[in-house]
Amino acid sequence: MRNKAGPPVRREDFLKRRADTEDLWDLAMSGHILMLGPRRMGKTSLLHHLEDAPEDGWRCVFLSVEALETEARFVARLLTKLAELHPNHAWMERLGGKLRKFFRSLGRTPVGPVEVNLAELLEHNWRDEGAAALKVMGGLRGNTLVLVDEFPIFIRNLIGTEADAEGRRRARLFLDWLREIRNTQPNGDSRVHFVLTGSVGLDAVLSKVGLSGTVNDLQIFHLGPLTPDLAMDLLDQLSEGEQFPLPPAVRNRILERIDWPIPYHLQLLFRAIQHRVQRQGKVLDEALVDQAYESLLAAENQMLFSHWLERLDDLLLKPQERDLQRALLRGAAKDRRGLSQNSILQINTKVAPDLNALVVLTSLARDGYLTQQDNRWRFNSSLLRDWWRKWQMGKMV
Repeated sequence: MRNKAGPPVRREDFLKRRADTEDLWDLAMSGHILMLGPRRMGKTSLLHHLEDAPEDGWRCVFLSVEALETEARFVARLLTKLAELHPNHAWMERLGGKLRKFFRSLGRTPVGPVEVNLAELLEHNWRDEGAAALKVMGGLRGNTLVLVDEFPIFIRNLIGTEADAEGRRRARLFLDWLREIRNTQPNGDSRVHFVLTGSVGLDAVLSKVGLSGTVNDLQIFHLGPLTPDLAMDLLDQLSEGEQFPLPPAVRNRILERIDWPIPYHLQLLFRAIQHRVQRQGKVLDEALVDQAYESLLAAENQMLFSHWLERLDDLLLKPQERDLQRALLRGAAKDRRGLSQNSILQINTKVAPDLNALVVLTSLARDGYLTQQDNRWRFNSSLLRDWWRKWQMGKMV
C-alpha cells in the first residue's frame, strides 16, 4: 500500500474494511442506503471498493454528481453510466424512439458529449423519459448497485444558496421522483439499488428545508473511524508499501497522537514522519512523532484542515446558527476536556439566546466535530482540536 493522503484510493492502496464492506452489501441487497459520516472518513474510497469488487450477480456503477446543476444532467449521467454496464443493445429496443437512437450512439461518441446532448434531450421531460429507461434496465438480468457520491451537494445545487421556494420545489420534485424510482421497480423485485453519500450530510441538508420525508425509505449506514486493530493494520501496510519500517514504540505513539483514527489523519502524520527521516536525516523515535505532529499545525498546512471550517458554511444555516456553531467550537477547543454544561449555557445566552444549543451540539456531533463524554462536549480529534485552538481562537463571531 502506497501512502496517498487526500485523494480516494483503490485496489492495492485501499485498506480492506471488511466489516464495513460486508455490512454495506447486506444492506444493499435488501434495499437502498444513505451512507453518513464526516469528511475524510474514506466514504468515496469505500464506494470505489464496492465498484472494483462487486458481489456475485451484481454490477456497480459509480457517479460523482457534485458539479451537476440540473435534474436532466443527473438523469443523463445516470442513464449513460447504466447503459455502459449493459452493452447488449437488445434492451434498447424497448425504449422510446429518441432514447433508443441516443443510446445506440454509445461507443461511437465520447461519453462527455453523449451525456451533455442527452441532458438537452431530457431537459423538458427528464421525469418520464428517465423513469421509462430505468424501468427497462430494472428488468434486465442481474442486479445493479448505483453508487452516487456527493449527492447532497447536488441537492444543494438544486435548492440554491438562498433556499427560496422555487429551489425547494425543484428539490422536492426530484427527490420524490428518485424515491418513486427506488420503490416502484418491476414486479416489486428491485434490481437497481442505490447508495447515496457525500461530504455533506444529506440528512442535515434536507432537514433545513423540510424535505427529510423524501428519503425516509433509505437504510442508514454510518461510516466511522477505524477500529484500533484496523488503524494498526493501516500503519503496517503503509510501512510495508513505503518500505519504511516503524518500531512498535513509534507506531503506538502515532496512534496516541491521532486519537480519532481516520485514515486521512494517520496518512498525514505518517507522511510527515517519513519526510523527516528520509529527507532530513532525523532519528525515528517517539520525539520525532511529536515534532511531525506539531508540523501538521503549521501555517503552510492550514489547507489540510480548512475543509472542516468550510463545512460549517455548507449547510443552509441562518446567521445565528452559524455564529453559535463557531462559538461552541472555540469554547470546546480551549479545554481538552471540552465544554461543561455551564460554559454551554453562557455561550448560548451570549451568542444566540433564541436557539437551543443542544440541537446545535447534536449537529456538530453528527458531523464529526464533537462528542459527548462525561457530561461534557469535546472534540473527537485532538489534531482537529489543536488546529482549531491555534488558528480559530482569535476569530470573532
